[in-house]
Formats: sequence, C-alpha cells, structure tokens
Amino acid sequence: MFSVFGWILFAALSGVWPVVVLAGIGLLAWGVFPVALYEGWADRPRKRPLWAVMGLVLLVVLLRFGGELMLRLFALTWRRWVKSLLELVGIALLTGMGVWTGARLLRQAGQKAARRAAAGIWLLVLVGSALLYGWVRLTFTYWDDRVTVWEGRTVVSEDTGIFEETFYAYAGPFARGREVLFVWKD
Repeated sequence: MFSVFGWILFAALSGVWPVVVLAGIGLLAWGVFPVALYEGWADRPRKRPLWAVMGLVLLVVLLRFGGELMLRLFALTWRRWVKSLLELVGIALLTGMGVWTGARLLRQAGQKAARRAAAGIWLLVLVGSALLYGWVRLTFTYWDDRVTVWEGRTVVSEDTGIFEETFYAYAGPFARGREVLFVWKD
C-alpha cells in the first residue's frame, strides 16, 4: 500500500507538474475547507464575493501555468519576478478568502462553542501558514533578475547558485528564453 509520503516522494521525483497539482489541491483545501464543511456562505447574495475571489484564483492559476505552456511553444518562459508575483497573488487571494470565511464563521450567532473554536484555530493556522510561506518564499528564493548586455546581446541574468549566474535571451519585460546562453561561475 502506497502511503501519502510515498505519493509525495513519487511526485517530487517524477517532475514539477505532479508537485504543482498536489500543492494546488492543498491550497484549495485551505481555502475551501470552511466553506464546504461549515457552510460559511449559506445565503445566496453573500456568495458573489466568494465566487469572484475563486474566479480570480482560477485566472491567476491559468495565467501562471497556462501562460507557461503557451510560452514553451515559442521556447520562452516567464521571468522569475512574474512567476513569484503570480504565485504570491494566488496565495494571498486564497488566504483572503479563508480569512473572510473564518471571520464570518466566528461572527455567526447561535453556533456551538466547539464550532467557533474550530473556526478560530483554523483561521490562526491559515494565516500563520500563509505568512510563513510568504516569508520563506521572499527570503530564500531569488525572484529578481537583471537585464544586461552580454557580447552585444540583451540578456537576462539570474542568480542560480552561491557564486553562479545564468544568462538567458531577453524576450521582453515578462518573458525570457529557455535556452541557457552562458553560465558564469566564480
């Protein structure tokens, strides 16, 4: 029998897309948990903002990964700052949806104490994990790149190691080439 850890290890070893799918399912679970379980959006007029936020999340995911697939057709990829911005916006939207729902659950009248406690704990875990993820993402990943000129050609330079820079073809403010032109090591 394959355990959850085994599936995660398999996904991590088999490539990026399975990990992205697992992460997406996990993020959806964080954002949709109180809505599905606690019916925090039971009245119809109040569901419109929820659907709007879910639509924005879907738009960001499609832009990030669907755009990546379209750019691959032309041997391009998103620049680092675009990838990071889209991912952080998606996390912020899902967290905002969860916080909004959790706050509604805490304010609803006539709830049992256990249900309020579960909503409060869920809200703290959600905000804490989102802040921790954002801090780790901004601290330990490089999401900057530099546009420079190398041998008379405009290139995008990315830090890829401690004393290593990789140069790619410049393809505009949002995209860069996928092919490595030069790697500088010290």
